[in-house]
This record gives sequence, structure tokens and C-alpha cells, in this order.
Amino acid sequence: MIKKKKHLEMPHVLFVLMVIMLFVTILSYIVPSGEFVRSTDAQGNEVVDPDQFNFIEQADNISLFDFFTAIYNGFVEGSTVIAALFISCGMIRVIEDTGSFGAGITKILEAGANNKRIKLSVIILFYVAFAIMGILGFGEASYPFFGITTATIMAVGYDRLSAIATIMMGSCAGFASGMLNMYTTGISQNIVGLPIFSGIEYRFICFLVFFTVGLISVLLYCRMITKNPEKSYVSDEYLRQLKGEVKIEGVAKRTKMNGKHIFALALFIIFLVIQGYCCAKKGWGLEQVAALDLIYVVVITIVFRMKPSTVCESMVNGAKEVLTAGLVIGMARSVMILLDQAQIVDTLVYYMSSFLDGKSISLTILLILIFVTCLNFFVDSGSGKAVMMMPIMSPLGKILGINQQVMVLTYQFGDGFTDYLWPAGALVSCSLCKIDYGVWVRFAWKALGAELIVAYFMILIANAINLGPF
Repeated sequence: MIKKKKHLEMPHVLFVLMVIMLFVTILSYIVPSGEFVRSTDAQGNEVVDPDQFNFIEQADNISLFDFFTAIYNGFVEGSTVIAALFISCGMIRVIEDTGSFGAGITKILEAGANNKRIKLSVIILFYVAFAIMGILGFGEASYPFFGITTATIMAVGYDRLSAIATIMMGSCAGFASGMLNMYTTGISQNIVGLPIFSGIEYRFICFLVFFTVGLISVLLYCRMITKNPEKSYVSDEYLRQLKGEVKIEGVAKRTKMNGKHIFALALFIIFLVIQGYCCAKKGWGLEQVAALDLIYVVVITIVFRMKPSTVCESMVNGAKEVLTAGLVIGMARSVMILLDQAQIVDTLVYYMSSFLDGKSISLTILLILIFVTCLNFFVDSGSGKAVMMMPIMSPLGKILGINQQVMVLTYQFGDGFTDYLWPAGALVSCSLCKIDYGVWVRFAWKALGAELIVAYFMILIANAINLGPF
């Protein structure tokens, strides 16, 4: 009899975020408040003056009442993301209830029931899809596809961790490379005066490296659990799943594919392409994406001749499935509200810039990478950190002889990878895939740790070749 290892079970995601909020509150009484002088440039962007920093008296200390008020305000400020999530997931549920996804998954299962190559191709297909979404900076816009991806990967015989690893590592490779990521690379390059998305050729090389490292980590895990299911990080569920004792949500209704199903799936793919193109080229946000989802629902309602009340019920049920994820988004925003009230983020950046003064280039790059990675634990917003960090990193790079393109790359990599590890970003994904955050961390710290090490060497290479334009 094999003795199972006991692993520490993570508390509920909302409790974890409340602990982080409490930590920020305590820090506000230890770290002095401070701020850089800010101005607005010709393009309307807020710019920080790195030479003008002042310690200030905190206008309003965080009280116990403020702590709980921040939770409500977090939901208010996160309402746009939450609303888009509910609408998109409602749309996904409508498609599921038409049987279109079920018919598509049935086709996949019939083809790959006993074919290892087809099973692996499912992993690779979804991995590539999420990598592309990451390149385009989809972020929250990719959330609605987590559930159906998890269901499909589990249906072909892999476990739940294989599914979230496919989603997260694929997304990470695309997002961290920053090829077309307006929220980090675009804003950062604009702040330091570089052409938007310049250096994309080198970032494409970085993407290929990150893509390969991430895919290998996923495939090695899939191979391990295929050979020995008891090594699965979710072995209790996986062993029952293999015996047919686990109901996989999203694949319960297996339907023979007909013309309407083909139309629904084809239109779904077309709408995804439109969404991706418009987000990248037309500056679409969640508002437009949600509108496109609703248009799709109307079309599907007409094609399948569904009753309006039935469609509304499907939309509600879809939103219910991601209620926890919506709450997590609101709570994560609450952390930022407390940080803003405490006014300590600028102080931390100021201490960092002072500490780096006089250090070697390679050590400076490493320390900046580590600092941005750690700051990402609290400040999940890539664009928000870019506005704070790049005006400091830009002159620092000039003093140390590190060109601006390399400084942007260092920021990009420091921000990109831990979005998929730290609670503020990963808890939502874990909630959507219905997996314990602690289980995800057991896998992710090794996979993403390897990615970060590779990223550091890619930055050093960029510095060695004096990556331009600069």
C-alpha cells in the first residue's frame, strides 16, 4: 500500500486576499508614506519625475473601518472586469446548452479515446491558443474559456492540473514576451520614448524560448501522470476520474454534431478572431468584447430558435459558475485601494532606486528583475507598475549604461511571469479551473522559476548585443 503524502491545504481564496490586505495595512504603519512629483506629457500620460521625491505625512491612516470599506470599494472599482466576466461566461453557457460544445468535444473524444498523439495534440492546441491570447494581452478576456478548456482536457484523460498548467503556461509565454502587449510593453516604451513595440524581433525569440520551456513542463507532467496516475498532484480526484466516478462539467451532454452545431462553433471562432484583431489593432477593451459576446448570444438564440427566457436562464447559470472568481477580482482590487491610501508604493520604488546606485550592470538587472517580481505580489496591474517604475528605471539605466530597450525588457519579464503565480493574479484562474491554489503553486514555482531564470539570461543577452532601438 502506497502511503500518500500530506500537503498543506490552502485556505479559501478570499481569506488569502484578506490576509494580504491585513499585511498591507500593517506595512502602512511601518513604511513611511512618500510620493514622486507627477506631471502629464503631451500624449496625456502621467509621468513621474524621478528626481523629485518627498516623504509625506499620510493624510489618513488605515483604520479598521477603512479596511472593510476597501472591500466594498474594490468591488466597485473591479465592476467592469466582473461584469465582462459574467457576460462572457453567460455566453459560454448558452453555447454549452445548445449542445455545440458537447458535440465538438464528443468528436475529439471519439478521435482520441485511445490515441496518445491526439490526446497530446489537444494539450498543444489549447496551449498555442492561450499563448496567442497572451501575446495579444487578453488577460481577463480569456477567463471565459478556462472552464471549457479544463473540461476538454480532463475528458481526454488528463487531470485538472494538466488543464490549468496548459492555460497558464501558454498564456504566460505570450504575455511575458510582451510582443504586442500594450498594457506593459506599449506603455513602458511610450514612457521612455521608444517606438511602440520596437524590438519585437528579439521579443519573438524570447517568446519561442518561453513557449518551449513552458510546453516541456506541461508535457512532462502529462507524461508522468499517464504512466503513474498516483503521481498526479490531484491524485484523489484523478483516480476517481479514471474510474468514471467524477462528473466533468461541460462534457456531460454529448451530442451528435449537426449543421447548427457546426455553424455555432464556426461563428464562435470567427468572433474570437474579430475580438483578437480589434483588441490588438482597434484598441478594444472589455466593454466592446462583452458587447460582441451579447451579439453572438442573439445570433445563436435565433439560429437555435431558443426561448428568450431559456437564454436568460443560461446566462444567469453561466454567471453563477464564476461568482467566486468575480469576488476574487473585487478583493484583489481592494488590496490596491489600501496601497493607494497608505501611499507607500512610491516609497518602495524610491528605496529600490537608491539601493541600486553604484551596483554592477548584471547585478542591477537581476535586482530590478527581483524587485519588480516582488512588487507584483501587491501591484497586479502591469500598466500601473509601468507608470510607477519606468520613469525611475529609465534614468537609472542611463546612469548605469543600460539602454532603454533592455530596461523595458527587464520590467516586462519581472511583471509577466509572476502574474501567473502570485495570489492577486493566479487565484482567479484557480477559481475558474476549480483547483486549489496550493496545488497550483506546487507545480508553478518550478515551472515559472525556470522561466524566470531563462528570462534573466535573455535580458543579459539583450544587454550584451545592445538591443535597439534605444
